[in-house]
Amino acid sequence: MVMALTTIWLTFGQTEYAPRLLVMILGLLTIYVSTLVALLRYPDKRLPIYLIAGVLCVHIALILVRLLHLGEVVDFYEETLIQSIYVGSFAIAQLMYSIGAILLATDRLAMENQRQAHFDHLTGIHNRRALLQYCEEELARAARTGRGAALLMMDIDHFKQINDNHGHQHGDNVLRHFARQVSALLSPPSRLGRYGGEE
Repeated sequence: MVMALTTIWLTFGQTEYAPRLLVMILGLLTIYVSTLVALLRYPDKRLPIYLIAGVLCVHIALILVRLLHLGEVVDFYEETLIQSIYVGSFAIAQLMYSIGAILLATDRLAMENQRQAHFDHLTGIHNRRALLQYCEEELARAARTGRGAALLMMDIDHFKQINDNHGHQHGDNVLRHFARQVSALLSPPSRLGRYGGEE
């Protein structure tokens, strides 16, 4: 509502360029700084996050410089160095934000694919493929160091009866609960995975 009223005021009520520019700069600074703070608080920082944060920092700096020279330009189309840098920075920043957004989406998709390749979708623990890979790594480590490795296989007795008598949804809940309980008992470097079914 505030933005709509401000836009109406800037369009019809305020004809001078400097006040209009000031309102736009303050609005953009609010959005950019809050976005930057949110990005810096994000726990898993990767290249796309750093790219977008870097572009935001440069763009914020350019906007602040433009704010210092607010009275020097009287028209949007005025051909001065400050105005050219200001308008050009918006064009470049929008391009970089688009590239950052694409990289961010691609990165998230790759992380999700990797997660699905290594974790069981039902229980959230490692899947059979990851479990077999870890077993190979542990056997290689045991052969290399001369220390033993341990493998414990567990299954839930009469699990088929749980599914038959109470339904598959209840059986899924039992598997999730079992995985949570066993996970809570393990300490690193122990790993837990679902071999298949209730095993």
